[in-house]
Amino acid sequence: MNRLRGWLTNLVDVAAGLRAMQRAGIARHSPGSLLCAAKALHAFGMSPVGLAVANSILHGERDFLHDELGSVTYGEFHRRTDALGWALREHGLLEGDRVGVMCRNHRYFLEAIVAFAKIGVDTVLLNTDFAGRRTIEVAHNEKLRAIVADDEFIEALSGMSTPCQLIEAWPGRRLEEFIANGRGQRLSAPTRRAVHVILTSGTTGEAVALPRVALERQVGTVAAILERVPMHAGHPYYIAAPLFHAWGFGNLTLAWILGATVVVRSKFDPSEALSLIDEDRVRSVAIVPVMAQRLLDLPSEVRRAHDTSSVTNVQLSGSVMTAGLANRFQEEFGEILFNVYGSTEVGGIAYAVPADLYDEPATAGMPLRGTEVVVLDSTGRRLAAGATGNVFVRRRWRIYGRTRNGGITSTGDVGYLDSHGRLFITGRSDEMIVSGGENVYPSEVEKLIARHPEVIEAAVSGVSDPEFGQRLNAWVVRREDSSLTAAEVQMYVRANLARYKVPRDIAFVNSLPRNSAGKVVKRLLPTPEYALDPPP
Repeated sequence: MNRLRGWLTNLVDVAAGLRAMQRAGIARHSPGSLLCAAKALHAFGMSPVGLAVANSILHGERDFLHDELGSVTYGEFHRRTDALGWALREHGLLEGDRVGVMCRNHRYFLEAIVAFAKIGVDTVLLNTDFAGRRTIEVAHNEKLRAIVADDEFIEALSGMSTPCQLIEAWPGRRLEEFIANGRGQRLSAPTRRAVHVILTSGTTGEAVALPRVALERQVGTVAAILERVPMHAGHPYYIAAPLFHAWGFGNLTLAWILGATVVVRSKFDPSEALSLIDEDRVRSVAIVPVMAQRLLDLPSEVRRAHDTSSVTNVQLSGSVMTAGLANRFQEEFGEILFNVYGSTEVGGIAYAVPADLYDEPATAGMPLRGTEVVVLDSTGRRLAAGATGNVFVRRRWRIYGRTRNGGITSTGDVGYLDSHGRLFITGRSDEMIVSGGENVYPSEVEKLIARHPEVIEAAVSGVSDPEFGQRLNAWVVRREDSSLTAAEVQMYVRANLARYKVPRDIAFVNSLPRNSAGKVVKRLLPTPEYALDPPP
């Protein structure tokens, strides 16, 4: 009976996925073109290179990329990556080698990862926030034969003692030489399928490599996203989130599946972002919450000078989005905001649509089709709606991840499900502190302080305390004209949360240190300049 129920559930999922893809305009091509594209996908898999080759067949004359250097069609991208792959192989890179790519968002990042895959070389996507020493450690651990890096990172990497070649990417002189040398050459499929490795745990300084393989297993997730988000094949897709990060790379994969025109810039500028949306009539936008905040911080006359009416969806992920940010964004740009919850280890989990955010601005949304979210206590017992515990995920199609308790994967987060099945994240399990015998999650206090009308954002962290074991410190970014005091912040927290959740030490700072994904890097927060007496 359970097997029959599972079979019927999978059948319903497949039918729903096909309907979603049909509404999105995917696969509306001649049978001959679809057959040729299917052969490419069979040869390379549902991977970046497989999708790039398939799109060159289906949409050869369509613009694939708009960046600072202009536009590149899908067909031209295919020819350029063939030439680059041939030249890199002549340069000495062989099937099974592993290389690093340390680039910002531009054509050479995309051309490098596809060209390497075309010759069976694995790529490790390196975090542009890593210091030179950290990248050198990763290069050693991952046994990298070469690193393709933007010019701004080359000097920091030049002290490597390992035999690792450095190939300059942006501004492109070196890679253009490779492409010119390989112009006109055609590549046959390699004997092995390359993998793209994404690093995680960038906020802690540790790097854990997770191979992003078997993208065909993510088709169910893609269909579930298209059920939730109004996207259509061929429409311009602006990706400002870093492409080396799981959030940016996931959107790139989705854009490839949609045959979209991808709009990127090497660095994010909020005013330029609005210009790009206006000029390219962008329909889909992928950013991180701090970018949304920077858009809202622009003077109103700058925001209103650009027409953003073409946008049907703005998807945010990568770090926590506050309720205040969600409300302000929808008031300014309309009900087009989607809050996306997921992780590098697990992938996309839940999407909050505009209606969810209107009702509950702090929600992470409802789980995607084919994904079950469960909340467990420390003993593994499932908790009822409203009860806070550890968040786990079960998929009917597993991609990767660490599992326990019968195939469910830990997200590392703490949260709860409401009576409607919407997920709320209250903190990280590894950030919980015990103060005076009480469990405290800093994220809960951060979100509260950020809702204060005179606060832009806040960070809260636990530190050692001789009396209570641990206590909270808070770093607060005030609005420009604010005279908010530390004592007033304490009073505000005490009026809304339990006494033991009131930060004892508070510092006002101009900004919070963040990585490229927009996450606050708490280990880089300054020591508070002063400490207040504990609240009564």
